[in-house]
Amino acid sequence: MYHLFSLRQLNSFLTVAESGGFTRAAGMLNIAQPALGWQVRMPEESPGVEYSSVTGAVW
Repeated sequence: MYHLFSLRQLNSFLTVAESGGFTRAAGMLNIAQPALGWQVRMPEESPGVEYSSVTGAVW
């Protein structure tokens, strides 16, 4: 089964990528950071789909 991005999800994904992080992207989109994370991760919940990987912070 395929799960397609909605326009809002695609815009959120691109804004995170272009801004370099969720905090800045959330501010640009005027939404809460947890909601932004949920929008970006939602398509990954489909079996066999992985768009990004989560890594620890580099200090």
